[in-house]
Amino acid sequence: DLCVAFDNGLSDRQITVYNGWDEEDFQNLPDAAPRDCGFEIAYFGAIYARRSMKNLYTALRTLRDRKLLPAETKLRLYGNYFRETYADIENSGIAELIEVVPQLQHREALAQMMQADILVLTINSSSPYGTLTSKIFEYLRSQRGILAMVPSDKEAPKSTLNCSAW
Repeated sequence: DLCVAFDNGLSDRQITVYNGWDEEDFQNLPDAAPRDCGFEIAYFGAIYARRSMKNLYTALRTLRDRKLLPAETKLRLYGNYFRETYADIENSGIAELIEVVPQLQHREALAQMMQADILVLTINSSSPYGTLTSKIFEYLRSQRGILAMVPSDKEAPKSTLNCSAW
């Protein structure tokens, strides 16, 4: 893609550096905090600028109202958030389903990630072509379901749809 965009001659002068996860990070993880819900949807990371969970909140509220959410569903947001995020939660209509967990050390976060039922991945639709958060690789390694709220014509769907189970 870079060669097409900038200079076809680049292909002779480039190397590919692959991203991924560090397998050692997943070895001997600390015990995760016990789950206190029947079904956990988890998001790890920042919510800022044009990134919002409002559409997810609306979808979860609709599912709850139609009695289609699994029993005791919780949406856990792992990270440190600005007051706008807390205001969005309060105005979501499902504040009782949402829990904010302060940022954890990396290995503690991985332990919690491995325990969640669904992991939320979000990428702004206004992000330029070529934007792929590194979180996706740890999500894939966790072997959990991924709810991808991402532009359908960019890299993230291609990365998650073509993976195989380990």
